[in-house]
Amino acid sequence: MQDKQFPLTWLSGKYLGLRINIRSLKNFGCFFVQKNMRYYCYILRLFLFWLVFFAGNRLIFILYQFRYFDSIPFTGIAGTFYHALPLDTSATCYLISVSFILTVLQIFLRLKFLGLLNRMVAIILIITFSIIATAELGVYDSWKTKINYEAISHLEHPNEVIRTVPVTILALLSGLASAIALAGYFFYKKLVPVEYLQQRVNYLAGIVFTLITPGVLFIGIRGGVRPIPIGHGEAYFSKHQILNDAAVNPAWNLVHSYIQNKNINNKNPYLFYGLKEAESNVKNLFHAEKDTTIIFLKIKQPNIVIIILESWSADLVKPLGGFDSITPCFNYMAGRGILFTNVYAAGNLSHEGILSILSGYPAQPLTSVIKQPDKYPGIPCITPILSEAGYNCAFIYGGELNYGNIKSFLYYNKFDLIIEQDDFPFNTPGNRLTVHDEYLFSRSLDEIQQMKEPFFAMIFTGSSHAPYDVPMKQKFNIGNNWDEKGYVNAAHYTDSCLGAFFSAALSTGWYKNTLFLLISDHGHQSPKNNNYYSKEFRKIPALFFGEAIMEDLNGKKVDLIMSQTDFTTTLLSQMGYNHESFRWSKNIFNPYIQEFAYFSFVDGVGWIRPWGYFTYDNKSNVFNSIEITDSTKKDQMILEGKSFLETVFQEYLELNKYSDAE
Repeated sequence: MQDKQFPLTWLSGKYLGLRINIRSLKNFGCFFVQKNMRYYCYILRLFLFWLVFFAGNRLIFILYQFRYFDSIPFTGIAGTFYHALPLDTSATCYLISVSFILTVLQIFLRLKFLGLLNRMVAIILIITFSIIATAELGVYDSWKTKINYEAISHLEHPNEVIRTVPVTILALLSGLASAIALAGYFFYKKLVPVEYLQQRVNYLAGIVFTLITPGVLFIGIRGGVRPIPIGHGEAYFSKHQILNDAAVNPAWNLVHSYIQNKNINNKNPYLFYGLKEAESNVKNLFHAEKDTTIIFLKIKQPNIVIIILESWSADLVKPLGGFDSITPCFNYMAGRGILFTNVYAAGNLSHEGILSILSGYPAQPLTSVIKQPDKYPGIPCITPILSEAGYNCAFIYGGELNYGNIKSFLYYNKFDLIIEQDDFPFNTPGNRLTVHDEYLFSRSLDEIQQMKEPFFAMIFTGSSHAPYDVPMKQKFNIGNNWDEKGYVNAAHYTDSCLGAFFSAALSTGWYKNTLFLLISDHGHQSPKNNNYYSKEFRKIPALFFGEAIMEDLNGKKVDLIMSQTDFTTTLLSQMGYNHESFRWSKNIFNPYIQEFAYFSFVDGVGWIRPWGYFTYDNKSNVFNSIEITDSTKKDQMILEGKSFLETVFQEYLELNKYSDAE
């Protein structure tokens, strides 16, 4: 008799009364997993669809605008697809969020019409994006800018749009939009079958899906888990602006532009006197009897190194009436350079300060110019002028330049070298926001050493920004809380790094030909607890230093009231370069200029003159601070400050967008 063999595919449940087929169990498990993974597959396929759809539309943009690409290497054009991925991913995650909500409802309510609604939403989004992408082709042809809030605001008057666009172009773009939408729909049907939205899943699997997916989408929308959310700069990579524009997702850009401008609605809320009168008042402020300058440079075309000191207040610097011994290196240099004792920051944020220094452009009270690339063509910048004169231009920072859209602005203005946190070795010590300043300055020395003279380099420090966790023991017990004490000690650390930088730079061959400008990006409350609306809150240190300065001017103090915006024209005037486009910046070394400084805050303006200052809150129609030593000039001073705000905001609304693509 043949022995019975125990079949491996069976388990005997003799004592449990069970008989289980292993193969059946395996098949059931696979079915269970596949069934409950269908919604993940749906989201993944939807994600891939949008990425491919965006890439296809990008290709159409390149082909349609091909005359702007004819002198650009193929590698640069191909690079737009790679550099577009971060913003495309963010836009995709936004769009998928709508489908995710409907999918969750379908999982738990199990209503079939929700699956149909999900597909209808996808079709509507495909059509909407097709219209946006196609409209951008026409907008770019006319304005050389991507579709933005101002462009769609013209839809309030559709008849005007129809009358101004040639019929042939209107027909071509309408047909193209229809073709793109149809192609997108058929591709969507192929890649995302309806079956994925009809299969029921286990409730437990649905709960897991509901809990996990939002976090993944949020990370995608934000551009990762880093401190700075994603911005235009993530897609910018070239000196050819057309490549950067091609890489920026049109839908993401339009939403961003809308968010920046929705509270303004293309209207000036500061029409105090009427534009003609306000512009006349501002023109008088900038009027000088002679266009002349006191020369302090002994070199016609020096190297220029601007060191932007993060959050440094004048209260940190003893020669400016600040605390003793916090910034001994800066204090030492102040006695051997040209120290400006009455400089005021144009705004409260780093990107506003950087724009003011590079472009001599005032900060806005309700929005930010630098965050809107469509405004860039109307904003002057010092680097194109210096580049034309033979300068190599670099910007070096230890943090992320996506903050405030700074990277986009730098690429637009054709910096030759841009260094940020990702360009440092992965293990470079730092905090959540930036590498420590000692490593920033060390890298800056290495990069500058390799630059061809003359060069223009900006170094932006970061350690004196919260959270202030610097690699130095606390030396000062100044302040009432961790923020104040941390701020003072972090500034002292940056000052020590500054001293080490200059000690090392002294032995280089380029040092003797270099003009240094040390200036803060904005003020700080500081342990003196300056009132937010006080001029002291906005007062910052600024110093010209280096062997390029005439010896008899070393140790000089300039006490004139001036703005952070004035250094652009002042520098260009010293070197004899044209500065007419910098209409908001004045040459502080022209003896005939008037003394004044403007600064902004949320929905308000600050105005400083030799006989006093005021801050005005437009929303509440209240003067938060007003100190005037000569009462006869009070009305005139208020007229000047409000006129300045009215005019600068009107220019913001009308910034030139009709420039060449390059």
